[in-house]
Amino acid sequence: MRHIQQAILSLICCMAISMSYSCEPTGLDWEKLYADYDLNRDQMIDQNEWAKLIDLKDQPVSWQKQFFPLDRKRIKIFKALDQDHNGLIDQQEITNIYGYFINPCQGWGQTWGK
Repeated sequence: MRHIQQAILSLICCMAISMSYSCEPTGLDWEKLYADYDLNRDQMIDQNEWAKLIDLKDQPVSWQKQFFPLDRKRIKIFKALDQDHNGLIDQQEITNIYGYFINPCQGWGQTWGK
């Protein structure tokens, strides 16, 4: 019985340690994003809606700073996301937006054991 208790305690400790040493980047609140910025409710983002979306009001992500001073309206990002070049960003295309956000997990764990 004592060995079983020790094994269970060891397992719990291992799980707690691995959970505390993990990095989970924050994601967009997609429902809020579309509720706030998709003004015509067509589930697509046009350039007028994009001009407001770039503020990312009440979203848990932030832009990489390198894109801000060069392109304040981030039109280059809009055009890059608009893969079919129809002037709209659909739900499939907008998922690529994560490449333009700061990755809080970048470099995480690379220095362990050094």
